[in-house]
Amino acid sequence: CCFNPLQKDERIVISADGLRAQCEATTPKVTTSSGIKGLPLVAGGKYQYEVELRRGSDLTIGWSPALVLPSSLASSGRSAARRMLGYSSEGELIGEGCLIEVPPFGRQGDVVSALLDWQAGSCGPRLSFMLNGRNLGMAFDLRAEGIEIPPLQPHVCQGQGRPFSILLRGATPQVPLRFPMRGYRPLGNIAEEHFSPFSKAVELATSSAENGALGQQKPPPAAARRLIHSSLGLALPLPHVAQEKSLGKKLRPQPRIVTRQDASQG
Repeated sequence: CCFNPLQKDERIVISADGLRAQCEATTPKVTTSSGIKGLPLVAGGKYQYEVELRRGSDLTIGWSPALVLPSSLASSGRSAARRMLGYSSEGELIGEGCLIEVPPFGRQGDVVSALLDWQAGSCGPRLSFMLNGRNLGMAFDLRAEGIEIPPLQPHVCQGQGRPFSILLRGATPQVPLRFPMRGYRPLGNIAEEHFSPFSKAVELATSSAENGALGQQKPPPAAARRLIHSSLGLALPLPHVAQEKSLGKKLRPQPRIVTRQDASQG
């Protein structure tokens, strides 16, 4: 579990261990959007990560599918594959279908917990947040949308105001959760059955965006895959294992394997 250097905007700087990130700005207040996303992508289970503010900051903390770009804060219609669901330091929930009112935050030392509860067989998760250990209640219930939700990943977006400087908690035993919730696992301890490889998450999100439900899945067109891969600075195809296990390595396209059927058709 870490911030992903392949899913960040130019002004966002992250530490070598991938656990600290900050927005570099030349003025005390930021007026343009930027952000960063984290790994892994989650497709089930009950998980929690935390963001600790290392200085006073204005930002939004939450979850989004693989197709959502780091700087994209506003939702794109009701498409579950193209929106961020988050908790803003201004005291607002970002995304359609919010269920509760939330207090503002943004002081140095504040800790925001993002929790995901995705039961087996459910079309989507329930999302909730905590502020400094206080459970704010269920913020979004994606089960009610009646469509299959693609895998989700951590997402932090810079707000209009003070540039953020943050620490990711729950990613490693060395930086544990400050306020662990009973029944939830730290995101850094994800089970194999709940882990979604990045390339698979892109396919599922693309399919969800095109068809409105995963029950009508089909392979995403090359143009759609090229768009998301280009945004990450990667070439097609995307070898997710190399990306997620060796983020610092240069990714190489995989050779095409010609089958006997292909040869006969040629």
